Amino acid sequence: MPDEESKKQAWSKIQDRDAHKLSRKEVEQVMAGFKETDQLDIVAKYNDDFFSTLPTMYKNTPYKLFKTYILSLMPRRGEIKDEMIQKLQAYLGSSTQEVPSHSSQPINSNKEFKSTSTTQTQSDNQYDAAFTKLIQENVEILQRQ
Repeated sequence: MPDEESKKQAWSKIQDRDAHKLSRKEVEQVMAGFKETDQLDIVAKYNDDFFSTLPTMYKNTPYKLFKTYILSLMPRRGEIKDEMIQKLQAYLGSSTQEVPSHSSQPINSNKEFKSTSTTQTQSDNQYDAAFTKLIQENVEILQRQ
């Protein structure tokens, strides 16, 4: 049975896979194990960190991995509080809220690319829309539960 120290190490691996030299597949496996339903009391303390890291993770993580991040680690039934929905809505409702854009840099030696596009302006608009769409979808999921 995982303890708090195991979850802390897993969270560190999720947040900085490059430092831990993890492939995308390996970090996906860590995410899958992190959010076990019978361990909600241990992972609940990471909810605030989850919400605060969304823009950074979106900006610094390949899109597919970010999508896995948000779908795997988003609080679900039994964990949801109104303040969680409000945190997500803050990314949608504020025109001054900085919505991140992806960079086009290679990640580590595994030759994965974060995202590429023909122009930075097109890229920023595309990824801003993608980030907003994912956040909106998750607001709707939380509101239905």
